[in-house]
Amino acid sequence: MGATRSLVKWPTLPGIPNAEVLGNQIGLYQYHAYSQIAPVEMHKMTTSGWAHDRVTWNALPSFNSSAQSTLGSLVTGYNYFEATSLIKEWYANLKPIMG
Repeated sequence: MGATRSLVKWPTLPGIPNAEVLGNQIGLYQYHAYSQIAPVEMHKMTTSGWAHDRVTWNALPSFNSSAQSTLGSLVTGYNYFEATSLIKEWYANLKPIMG
């Protein structure tokens, strides 16, 4: 299997008044884990306003080249990416939510 990409976008975050983000993970479900072992990376999007119905392999929104989180490979079932620093940035309004 060649390279694949998935884009996930949250329009808004739920309010958590008087709370502090201590830890966070983003879980994605893998329906079939192939026998290939390859790292899977999660990157921060750097383009705002992208629309899911306009994204193609050749017309991707831009993203940071360095991974926010990396998994060694995927298993069938839920796979969790570490996302604490990203979610803290979003809640502190230091970075806009771009996906």
